[in-house]
Parts: sequence; structure tokens; C-alpha cells
Amino acid sequence: MTSPTFCPNCGAPVPQPPSRFCMACGTELQAAAPQPAARSSRLPRWLWPVLGSVVLALVAVVVVLLMRDGQGKEPATTKITLSQERTIPQAALAVAYSSDGASLAVASGGLRIYKLDPPDDGRELANRWFTGSVAWSPNGRQLVTGSSDHKVRVWDSASGALLRTLTGHTLPVDSVAWSPDGRQLASGSSDWTVRVWDAASGVLLRTQDDFGPVRFVTWSPDGKRLASWGETFARVWDAASGALLRTLEASTGVAWSPNGRQLASGSHDGRLHVWDADSGALLRTLTGHALPISSVAWSPDGRLLASGSGDGRLHVWDADSGALLSILSGHTASLLAWSPDGRQLASGSGGGIVLWSVH
Repeated sequence: MTSPTFCPNCGAPVPQPPSRFCMACGTELQAAAPQPAARSSRLPRWLWPVLGSVVLALVAVVVVLLMRDGQGKEPATTKITLSQERTIPQAALAVAYSSDGASLAVASGGLRIYKLDPPDDGRELANRWFTGSVAWSPNGRQLVTGSSDHKVRVWDSASGALLRTLTGHTLPVDSVAWSPDGRQLASGSSDWTVRVWDAASGVLLRTQDDFGPVRFVTWSPDGKRLASWGETFARVWDAASGALLRTLEASTGVAWSPNGRQLASGSHDGRLHVWDADSGALLRTLTGHALPISSVAWSPDGRLLASGSGDGRLHVWDADSGALLSILSGHTASLLAWSPDGRQLASGSGGGIVLWSVH
């Protein structure tokens, strides 16, 4: 009995008597002497389709795993619905919820406070200075504002009385923030400084020189660090010493996660970056906006990220997986703020404020 021969190119069996060409791969077969049966070192071509199917299946599994976060968790939320609850026809430069979620402070050149339940038409606290930033004290009893006349002011939120005026900045104050324990205030200014004040006395505690105009400043949830944002970068500082800890690429704003472990920042190319707050490592990049991101805000439970853009769309993302959960079109969200319970999202711009119910 004649021993079978095999194609020297693909290893496929060659019928007897041998044909001129291999039926599997088309290789021309020379009139070689019959070869003894041997295990081919090549994979027979007739198995290639099977192997291809296996590879595609493995690729699909890898894609699914990559869509999870680093701990292998599925997205925390699979669907988010935002329904318009209320509109406030007032241009806004900054908005802030009170700690109990009952009031919304709006800086729009002046300062106005709106009751949310039941809603009212708001009451004016200040209109003599151009006020562009506002923050509530943790207990809700006071408000701090920053103005174009270079001053930081502290107000009684109930009576509207001006309690203190803090001086030291030499250019407009673009951002203010109250420390989580209520004992200190931070202010960022176009004069390239971040200043930290004693909230009770108004005494200046320290001045941190930044590397450009400071458009935004925010405390970490534990109060141990400050993040400032200029026009290109976000910087993280030690709140006690003022030492610069790290610098992150951030074209448009910065926001702490509620646990203080991560920072989110926007960019001019429409991407949203999530960073490790301790190491500065880039963890995730979220894409979807067509124009520069103008605002970013983390939900109080840490599960969601909201971003606004000049493309007229508001996006809500799963903060862990980066999955895009909701898109609202037709509203430019230059600024964003979550209510303390996470059930409402305020978005504002020069065209007014919209309060969205989050489901």
C-alpha cells in the first residue's frame, strides 16, 4: 500500500495518484517521491476557518472585558433619564446647591438665591459688585462670593447681611470654595494666585503662586488637598503647606470624585479625562463631545459623571466603566452642579438655568 503524501506548503493530504497542484492551497506539486506519513508542523488549511471563528470569539470576549472597569465590574447604571423639571430664566456664571438641597445660589453679576421646594422667584443678596462665583458653607448658613473688584465676600444666607470682606487679590476673583469642615475658604484669581483664608475671621492664612490665571479652585472631600485649574492645566496642592503635588493636563475645569481618589477634567478636543488623584496616572478617556468641554461634575454617590460642551449636548457617563448613559441635545451647559442627593442636575449658561430630574 502506497504511503500518503502531503503538500510541502500547507500540509494538506495529496490524493493518489498525485495531481499537479495541491487542491487545498494551489501549490504546484513536483514529481517528488512519495513521502512517509508524518505529522505536519503546519496547520492544515481546512482548519483555518475553524481557527478564525475561535479567534473572533476570543476577541469578542476581550472587548467585553475591556468595557468593564479595572475591577471587572459591569457599568453601575445601564440607563439614565433626564427630564426637565424647571427653568430659571437667568444667565448664570456659577450655581451652587445648599447642603440640604433646598436652595440654589446663582451668581450672574449679582447674587440671587432660589428656593426649590416650593419654588420661588428668588431673592437678591447683592448687585453692587460683579459677582462671578459662589459657594455655600457646609452648614448652609453662609455664602462666599468672588467678584470683579478683587474681593471675597461672606454673606449670611438667611438675612442677606454682608458679614466680611476679604482683601488681598489684585485682579478679579474667579472662583471660591469652602473647605469641607467649614473652617477655611479658598479663592482663585486672575492675579495668578490661590489664597486660603480663615473662614471665621477672614484672616489670610497663605498665598499659593500658580502658573497663570486661576479660573477654578476646589477642595478634596477630606480637605487635605486643593485642586486649581487655569487655562491649560490642573494642579493639586497640599492644603496645609501649599506645596504643589502634581500637575495634570486639563483644558476646561476639574472635579474631585466624592471619595477623593480620582479627578475628572475636560479638554478642548471634547475628551473627558479621569485621573488617579494620588499618582496622577490617566485612568480613562471618555469620548463623545464634538467641541471643547466646558464643565464637568461628579454625582454625590460617585457613580455618574456629567459633562457639558459647546456642541450643545449634555452627557452623563458611568464613572467606573466610561459608558455613555444619556445625551441631552440643544442645551449648552457652561456650568453644572448636582444636588446633594444626586436626584437633580442643574445646568446653566448665558441663556438661563435648567434643573433636570435624574432617573
